[in-house]
Amino acid sequence: MKLGFRYEPHKKQLEWINPYAREKLFGGAKRGGKTAALAMHTVLLSLSFPGNRGLLARKNMTDLVDSTLFEFEQIVPKEIYEHKRHDRTIVFPNGSSFIYRGLGEESEFEKAKSVTIGWLALDEPSEIPEAAFSQLNAQLTHVLPNGTRPPYMALLASNPEPGWVKRRYVDSIQPNHLYVQSLPRDNPGLPPGWEDELRQTNDPDWVRRYLDGSWDVFEGQVFEELLDQRHNLDNWTKGWGPNDFAHWLECLRKIGAIDHATTGITTYQQVGIDADENMFSIEEYYRSNKLISEHAFGMKALQRKYGPNDYTLIDPSTAAKTQQGPYELFSYLDEYRRNGIVATAAHRASIDVGINLLKEFLHPNPLHRHPFTGEMGSPRWFISRSRCPNLWKELTELRKELMPAGGIRYVGADHAIDSVRYIAMSRPNKAASKQIDIAHLSQMDQKKYRIESEFRRHWRERVHGSDSWY
Repeated sequence: MKLGFRYEPHKKQLEWINPYAREKLFGGAKRGGKTAALAMHTVLLSLSFPGNRGLLARKNMTDLVDSTLFEFEQIVPKEIYEHKRHDRTIVFPNGSSFIYRGLGEESEFEKAKSVTIGWLALDEPSEIPEAAFSQLNAQLTHVLPNGTRPPYMALLASNPEPGWVKRRYVDSIQPNHLYVQSLPRDNPGLPPGWEDELRQTNDPDWVRRYLDGSWDVFEGQVFEELLDQRHNLDNWTKGWGPNDFAHWLECLRKIGAIDHATTGITTYQQVGIDADENMFSIEEYYRSNKLISEHAFGMKALQRKYGPNDYTLIDPSTAAKTQQGPYELFSYLDEYRRNGIVATAAHRASIDVGINLLKEFLHPNPLHRHPFTGEMGSPRWFISRSRCPNLWKELTELRKELMPAGGIRYVGADHAIDSVRYIAMSRPNKAASKQIDIAHLSQMDQKKYRIESEFRRHWRERVHGSDSWY
């Protein structure tokens, strides 16, 4: 349909507008034309299906009026709609219409979620909870005046942000979902040199997020060091056979940690430490609203799978004897022990200190050798992304905010992070080095090994007869 928009839709916008999908996300960078695409799509759904009804929304009403609605009025010819400002409604000559609302106030959200609609358009949807989106999405039940139904669609336009939008549309491909990323270079309507100037005047993280469209970089991100190609344990172990993996596990010192919640998420992390003090997050247990006996059953299954732990830590708050038994008070820690999980309360320590230690483990150390490639410049913490998906998700989404009084608070789920933090703060001993079977080495390697062993023995004897190098 030729409507004479002020700007012709560019290639990426057409890739998003033309195909049908029940839920459609567009954007993923700054100035990629996402708000314009949203405006064009809403007009096409309104004019193509007489009597259609829609909802255009954003969390903040001021942002909606100043940005989204302003862009709509700049792009769409004024002769094809009437703006009824007192009703906050846009009306088209064919009987179609849409209302626009800010969802930040509870009263406004309650009004919006009671409206029957044929399409839903959200600008910056990550600003609202996923539960709120789900309620609005369920309102797509409108019937056209002729008795037919329009193609129901939820249209979303967003910059890269952590949270449910990324998980729902970017991290995985679901049936009837469509994500089209549009970068500044895809938008021919920008001034010449606009992107080059911003690349030169902004920090690398800002450039990665807003110009390159990375969903893994965001303001206040805590674990910005985390990279799939650097820290994902699966990159090196996914091709191993069962015997190779079992042999590698035998060389690790195993440690577990529990972060317990009476309501909400309870998690257990199975971690291994090698002879070079590398830390490996091998597998997780991550469940909500279960009995302690049920949690313990799942945790014991992991312990049997990977071998006995040197020790198991638990959230120190579980040691408080606050539960009333038949004859005495008992703690959640006591209950875990009764169900076969022998755990020790972790030391109470500053969250900041623990998180900083985890960041140090993720940071490449130029003097540390990689446990799989042997190359220098390796981190000390590796995470199986396939077996610890919730830990990986928490690490990528945790952010910090500055409080009005000047302090820092952490925002986002951190249940699995807390478990690993308990382990890191316990300063676990490294695994013992296994004696090399020199009979299987070549004659030259055997000779090298004996010379090195003799040197080490002689050196230790000269340093007070101890096993220390110092």
